[in-house]
Amino acid sequence: MRKQLYLWTTCIAVMLSFIMGIHAFAETYPPIDLEQKCNLTLAYEGNGTEFRLYRIASVTSNAKFDLLPAYSSYSPSTIRSLENTESEWADLAEKLSRRFSDDHINADYTLKIQNGKASVTNIPLGLYLMTGSSVKVDNITYHPIPTFVMVPEWSQRAWQYAFTAEPKKWTETDPSPAPVSSNYSVT
Repeated sequence: MRKQLYLWTTCIAVMLSFIMGIHAFAETYPPIDLEQKCNLTLAYEGNGTEFRLYRIASVTSNAKFDLLPAYSSYSPSTIRSLENTESEWADLAEKLSRRFSDDHINADYTLKIQNGKASVTNIPLGLYLMTGSSVKVDNITYHPIPTFVMVPEWSQRAWQYAFTAEPKKWTETDPSPAPVSSNYSVT
């Protein structure tokens, strides 16, 4: 009897986890309102940093991406939906950033950080590659890391059509200058 009870309990636990897994997998995003435009603000410490936004894909109402024809030769075939891992997105952003720079591709939008922020309004929905130039402020050099920004942003279980993004970066601090010493002789 104990063996049968254990078997049934195990069987029910497996079935529940399977059912819950299917439910979690079936959960989708609500439709995106494709008639909307977005407002994007960048919050960033490196004043004077210039960011470039390249709209590389449009977005469908069910959060899938359609690569724009201008970028089809770059073959980012992995850009189809939000299902990529963070490392896959980072690798793709780095590769595309280098290629766009080498090919002198013009950005759709250019933003310059002033007082820790920069904004762009009424931009079309889609997937944007964001790159930036390094800048030195005081003794810290800010190096933006290429990344993707999806417009609109999925946050707090809803699509946000106006939001703030914080670009990724790495920094390096210049060593403090060595104190200058002088020798004087008094006669």
